[in-house]
Formats: sequence, C-alpha cells, structure tokens
Amino acid sequence: MNTMDVYASRSPLRRTAPGFKILWAVIPLLICIGFGSFSVSFLTIAVMIYCTVLRGGTPWKTYLHFLRIPAGFICIGAIVILVVRRENMESLLIGVQIGTGYFGISRISLLQSMALICKAMAGVCCMYFLTFTTPMNGLLHTFRQIHCPVVLIELMELIYRFIFVLSGEAGRMHTAQSVRLGYIGFRRALHSTGGLAALLLLRALRRGDRVYTALEARCYTGILPYLRQEYTKIRAGAVWGLILFCCLLIGLGILEKQVLGNLFSI
Repeated sequence: MNTMDVYASRSPLRRTAPGFKILWAVIPLLICIGFGSFSVSFLTIAVMIYCTVLRGGTPWKTYLHFLRIPAGFICIGAIVILVVRRENMESLLIGVQIGTGYFGISRISLLQSMALICKAMAGVCCMYFLTFTTPMNGLLHTFRQIHCPVVLIELMELIYRFIFVLSGEAGRMHTAQSVRLGYIGFRRALHSTGGLAALLLLRALRRGDRVYTALEARCYTGILPYLRQEYTKIRAGAVWGLILFCCLLIGLGILEKQVLGNLFSI
C-alpha cells in the first residue's frame, strides 16, 4: 500500500531534522493565514511543491493524486461563498433571477472564493511537505523532545497504527468482494459497499484487540520504547533560507496590502 508514510520513508529529506521541517511548514502556513494574500499564497504553494516534489523526491503523479481529495473539498466550500443572493442584478457579474431575488457571482464573492482557494491550497501544500518528507516516528521524536505529554504521544502512535489496521481490513474485505463479483453493476456494488461498511468496524475492533493483546504479551506498560534515530545537522544556509523565505512572504503581504488595498486580499 503506497501511503504517504511509505513515500516519507523513501524521501531524501527523511534524515533532515524533523523539528526544522515542522518550522519550515508551520511558519509559512501561519504567515499565509495571517495575510490572506494572493501573492503570499502563490509563493507558498510554489516553494512547498518544489521542496516536496523536486527536493523531497515525491513523484508528480503521486503528489497530484493525493492533492485531488482536499482540492475537491476546497472547491466545494468555495462554491458556497462564490454564489450570493442580491436584490438587483447590477451588483452581480453573472446571475439569474429566481423568485424575487437574483443569484449569481459578484466581484466581492469572486475575490473571496479565489482567496479562500489559494489560502487553503497553500495550507495543504505546507502540510503535504511535512507529511511526504517526515515519517511518523520523526514527528513523535520531535514531540518527545519538546516534552509533550507522554499519554498524548502514545495515543497518537496507537491511533496512527490503528488507521493502517482499519485500512488494511477494508482492503482485504474489498478484495474478497471483488473476487466474488460483488461490484458488477450499480445495485450489487451498492449492496457490497453497505455490507463492507457494516462489517468493517466489527472486524477492525477485533483486529485492534489482537494488536493490543500482542502488545501486552510483549510487556507493554503504557510506554512504547523506540530507537533514537540520528538526523543530519541543519546547515546555516538552510536556516537563513527559512528566514529569507519568511521575510519575503511578510514583505509581499505588506506590499500587496499597501499597493492594492483590499482588492486582492481579505
């Protein structure tokens, strides 16, 4: 199963200190959310795609495949903002009359929806950079270093493990149904999907119970020991690159607000 964690474990950046990669993803994300600027969002998207695909070694096809799902949800949310109701047609760029009102796209709603899409996609690209270049054990290692509560870290690790238990069980059930021609035709596929959803939780709970029993058989006491992994030291050039990148984002955001006002930022 080619999950994000598989690509993260193969990434050339997997040996880079995860704490630095968290800063590289979170700081631009906060700047992008704070300014809500087109230029800041576009630059953030471009830099994160470059770091993830060209420097991180993630294939373009895989990156675009994983990008489709959040992009679809973002576009659906933007449509809600894009279409507005007005009392007259003069304030709409495109619209139709329905009943006593006019529904369509105004200049303000168009800019707001575009800004929402750009800002949300920038956030997704920031998180994808972190996800495609940092294995889960690296993130947990960083959380331990900053002294996060042990209970929280252990819950994160167990929940992360059970996600794969659930997906693996769903994959095996789907394969068994497909072998029995369970997805030939719409009605049969609908019936098979309902049966899969009904049995998946029960099967996953049984698998999860067996996993926990296996942990207890190995003297699990609530703390999962782990091997410390060595990471490459961060060069001064990388630190200065992050500082310059953040300064450039802040400068672009301030410049856009001063020159264009509220026309291209919300």
